[in-house]
Amino acid sequence: MPEKEKKKSWREIQRERQKRQQRAEEAFKIQMERETKRKPRKWPKGKILLAAIALIVILGIYGLWQLTATPTTPTDGTTPVTPVSGYIVIMPDGAVNPSNAPIANDGNNRYTFTADIYNQIIVGKDNIIIDGNGYTLNGTGEYLARGIDLTGRKNVTITNIKIQNFDYGIYLSSACNNTIYKNTFTNNHCGIWLEATSNGNIIYGNNLTKNKMYAIWLKESIENTISENTFTLHTNYTIYMRYANKTTITKNYIKNNNMGIFLYQSTNNILYHNSFIDNMPTGHVSADLPNKWDNGKEGNYWSDYNGIDANGDGIGDTPYIIDQQNQDRYPLMRGVATPPTPTAGIPIETEIVAAAIVVIAVTAVLVYRRRKA
Repeated sequence: MPEKEKKKSWREIQRERQKRQQRAEEAFKIQMERETKRKPRKWPKGKILLAAIALIVILGIYGLWQLTATPTTPTDGTTPVTPVSGYIVIMPDGAVNPSNAPIANDGNNRYTFTADIYNQIIVGKDNIIIDGNGYTLNGTGEYLARGIDLTGRKNVTITNIKIQNFDYGIYLSSACNNTIYKNTFTNNHCGIWLEATSNGNIIYGNNLTKNKMYAIWLKESIENTISENTFTLHTNYTIYMRYANKTTITKNYIKNNNMGIFLYQSTNNILYHNSFIDNMPTGHVSADLPNKWDNGKEGNYWSDYNGIDANGDGIGDTPYIIDQQNQDRYPLMRGVATPPTPTAGIPIETEIVAAAIVVIAVTAVLVYRRRKA
């Protein structure tokens, strides 16, 4: 009679199961190692998508940097647009000559730069707006060259341009009721030149720095307004006025120039709420005729004023003496005018690229999250 098979205990059964499972796991591991050697490792879809997002953002930032960079010369191998006459002209009928100049006319009396410009511009039309769109108008330092010539013009607005390396950044002669605002003038012989009954013009919100002889020259003109500008680092004159009367000069920041304001045979001008800071060695102001240096309640801030303010109302208790004919009766203890933030605008192309980068990145993240869910 055959011997009866001995019944296995529960522990022996469990031990055999564990051995079989271990052998199966080892076999699976060996199989996976063989598969890995045969096939390249694949990235998970989520990681691929994140890598694509990162690449898009990097390329977008690089493109944005390339777009916002302002080259001193064209980088595409071409030469600047040069009309036969050497000028770009906005004609009385509104046409731009030459027609391929980088100035777009929207048909509604608004002219917008589409690139840096390397020519002088003559304006022959009244009642228009010239918007630099953050671009630069470049000169060569040529004698008598005028960045923008507004001779005889009325009601022209010039804004958002960096104007540099001209004899005259903007030239006004017999030009009335024009507005020049939020531009930058640097390295010109004179930033803004007004003469010959150029009356009723407004110059405000501009940054004028390191112009070689004058920031602003104002001659034989009346009732102009110079306000909320920044004047710095002029080694000769800053604002030079000659036979210029009834001018309002207010809320300007005038710092670190050789001389702040020079008035020659100019009277009935009012100057208040300006900040005169460290204009040396010549000084803040020179005048040979009487002018008004406050608005009846408040005057200007002078960095070398030594008076006190006993009652703490922000106004010095004694006048600031300029000369025997001129004094600020209500000198301010603190400056009202402060340096502006940079004024150059962002070209529309830059805004479009930035918006596209944001939209692509957000869309990719949303798609990734939806797939992961």
